Order: sequence, then structure tokens, then C-alpha cells
Amino acid sequence: MAEVLVTFTEPTKSESGDLYYGRAIGKTNKQGLWEGWIEFILAGSDETVTTAKETVQPSRDLLKYWAQGLTAVYLEGALSRALDPAPARLSSEKRVFVDSAPRDPQPEA
Repeated sequence: MAEVLVTFTEPTKSESGDLYYGRAIGKTNKQGLWEGWIEFILAGSDETVTTAKETVQPSRDLLKYWAQGLTAVYLEGALSRALDPAPARLSSEKRVFVDSAPRDPQPEA
């Protein structure tokens, strides 16, 4: 389950001028590492946007240390990424399908 590590008291302004309140969220992954991301809540609303994973740290304490060091400029960039995520890149290369299979291993002599 995710945990709120830091709640930022100063709002972050979006490019459109809307104010969002951010908070750093973290949880452990399957490998036992801590993943962190940022959640932004639109002022006066329940609307929430989140970033993708921003960092992975070996412990909760180090993740909290990372979160406490986030600057206003970092939060502005994170909000921008959360509101307008980059589209996935598609390969322009044509796919070619052939009738092929891996070679059977040679029996040992």
C-alpha cells in the first residue's frame, strides 16, 4: 500500500494557471525497493493527477530524504509531466513476418 511521505504546503502553478497541491507518495516494489512518485490535487477540487515513477530508492528513509529535497522548479516540471505525459513512441519500421523457428539442439555425441 502506498504511503504519503511529504505533503507540500505551497501550491504548484500549472502552465494554464491552475494551482495544484503536491505530495510525494511511495511504496515498496516486488524487489523490496522503494518507488516514489508525485500526486497533485487541483485546488478546490478532488481532481488528481500523478506522475509516473520518479525515483527508486533502497529504503523508505532515503525515499523520504529525496522527497524532502524536491524544489519548486522540480515540482513544476513534475506537474507538467503529469498533466501532459509524453506519448509512447511507435516504431516506423515495417514488420516482416517469416516462417522460421529456432534450430533444434544437436544431440550430444
